[in-house]
Amino acid sequence: MKEFVLDSHKLHYHFERVAEFQKNGDCYPIYMEVSPVGLCNHRCIFCAYDYIDYPNRHLDKERFLSFLDEVASLGLKSILYAGEGEPLIHKNIADFVKKTKEVGIDCGMFSNGELLSERLAEQLLPYLTFLRFSFNGGDAQTYAKVHKPSRNVGSNIGSGGGGAYQLMSKVLHNIEYAVNFKNKNQLNVDLGSQFVLLPENKDTLLSAISHLKNAGVDFISVKPFVFQNEQQKYSERQGFIFFDEIKDLAKEAKSYEDDNFKVIFRENAFLNKQNGRSYSHCYGCNFITTLNSAGDLATCLPYWNKEEFVYGNIYQNSFYEIWNGEKRKKIKSFLERDLNCQKCPTNCRPNAINEFLNDIFSKEIKHVNFI
Repeated sequence: MKEFVLDSHKLHYHFERVAEFQKNGDCYPIYMEVSPVGLCNHRCIFCAYDYIDYPNRHLDKERFLSFLDEVASLGLKSILYAGEGEPLIHKNIADFVKKTKEVGIDCGMFSNGELLSERLAEQLLPYLTFLRFSFNGGDAQTYAKVHKPSRNVGSNIGSGGGGAYQLMSKVLHNIEYAVNFKNKNQLNVDLGSQFVLLPENKDTLLSAISHLKNAGVDFISVKPFVFQNEQQKYSERQGFIFFDEIKDLAKEAKSYEDDNFKVIFRENAFLNKQNGRSYSHCYGCNFITTLNSAGDLATCLPYWNKEEFVYGNIYQNSFYEIWNGEKRKKIKSFLERDLNCQKCPTNCRPNAINEFLNDIFSKEIKHVNFI
């Protein structure tokens, strides 16, 4: 089994883009996170975007399909469909995923899995690089308590009593169908899962690992709660667990591994909260960007809702015009010269990239030719 690198970065596999940035001071992004919809059928207690109240907005099909042509022509390598809401709610998500792959962009998705019907699985899996299920409870009651399904949006299953069992069973059934369809058709897609470790679900982690391993996923990623925005309702003080508290749990979790199933404990993500950052400014947002369900293209997830970090809107301008526009130039200058990254949320998406770039661009190292 090839190694899954989820606790660091992979920018060193794109030295040509780094060299371009070093030479020209700018480049087009490699990775983009896209929010197809603002709606979600769950109300997870740790949700980073609960403060925007899950707006009923969707990316327009025709505009987004043409946008995919634009970003592909300028060298975008990957898109992750995730963000504010549940991607599977968008009625055109299968068209988006298929088109993404057809224009040469690798395509991943995060989903809670409840809405992954057999038909959707069959439409999506041939074109996805990976599908990672958010699964945050090892028993039905804990799962329902953490995920909090919304009957008003997609989910028709309540969170109490038998409804909790029905919800978790449905998600596991959907995962099992996806695994079987992948195997039957010999598809080259990785089916994984992720578990946000919280005080509310910590005691059920091992049970969750057992369920997911039995369902047939390739891996589970265990990561800490990440505080992204001062407006989100679940607090950092309430939810963060330090790695020293769970060393024994991590060791026991790893015991579930075998040749076909990996347990990835995001140790660096737990430790980053304790160790802080080694850099002051942000170069990483030259290589990654985000698109929300309103069509706003922005720096990164913690700031995508703040106008001063929004480059532009795809309904008003092309990607080329936005990326090379005056507003982005001003934002880029602020990120690289004035932004104090010590005040940014811990474990932001560009963090590991910035650590790497800081070693290249900012440190004055003696005797560099003695490699």
